[in-house]
Amino acid sequence: MPLPHYTYVFDRDYSYLTLVSVWSLLQSVSGPCEVLLLTDAAPKGFSPAVDKIAEAFPKAGITLTEAPAMTAVEAHFWIYGLRDHLDCKTLLIDGDTCVMQDPAPLFDTDLGGHSLGAIRDIPYLRLWARARLPFRAARYRTKMEAYLGRDLLPASADYFNAGVILVDLPGLSAGPLWPMFDVDLAPAETERLGLPRRDQGWLNHAFAGNIQPLDLRWNAIDPEGLVSKPYLPRAMKDQLRRATDDPGIFHFAGGFKPWDPETADTNRFTPSWHRARAVWQAAAQQVSDATGRDIVSLANGRHG
Repeated sequence: MPLPHYTYVFDRDYSYLTLVSVWSLLQSVSGPCEVLLLTDAAPKGFSPAVDKIAEAFPKAGITLTEAPAMTAVEAHFWIYGLRDHLDCKTLLIDGDTCVMQDPAPLFDTDLGGHSLGAIRDIPYLRLWARARLPFRAARYRTKMEAYLGRDLLPASADYFNAGVILVDLPGLSAGPLWPMFDVDLAPAETERLGLPRRDQGWLNHAFAGNIQPLDLRWNAIDPEGLVSKPYLPRAMKDQLRRATDDPGIFHFAGGFKPWDPETADTNRFTPSWHRARAVWQAAAQQVSDATGRDIVSLANGRHG
């Protein structure tokens, strides 16, 4: 039985921030696992820091791989270069996340004949729900077009966030969509088609209808308290409530990040956001203690 495999793809500026998510992951898993850290060029001192984390979690096999050729492509598209480094099922996780529970059960998910699993984009769900209201349809359809691009507008809520993706690479490589999972094709076609949101736009354009929706709790995004909005359908509201009350992975998507001192204001955002921020801050301190690097200061300076 293969071990659960997790992948983080990041550029130099996100190196140490990514280690906080990795730490939270390894605190959450209940058994051995493999972790790939894929970057263009690790900053000075990063490899020893990774070694310290490996010492703290001996059941995890951590591989740091540098791929300088990735610098020729915008970093947001590097996930599509994963095919050159792996041949297994892996869970791609963004660096601005906090893992709250063991994600291993995701590897048993029935992908419904597909090779990709992802979580519906919660900020988009807000626009989608509002656009269903007759007196707001035109206004919010315009906002949806700005968010997604006219050609990407789905007929349903099936627009996915790229922050957490389950990728069955062997299955994908054996199917007709394999050429789309390409680090050179994705940015070129995204630019040609004018798709907003870069790698996420390509994910939803190239693989539309071929992504299995995963539970919202594995990519919980809740800076605005969407669950409290009266215009949401009841079933969607129930899903969101479960996701934010009991997140598996919390994603600090958008402009507000847990390392930003301004986000400590408890009068802003939602209780679930602040709970996740507290977990992230605790993990950041543990990474700082283990590696001898001040993670929060590095984060706010945005350098490694």
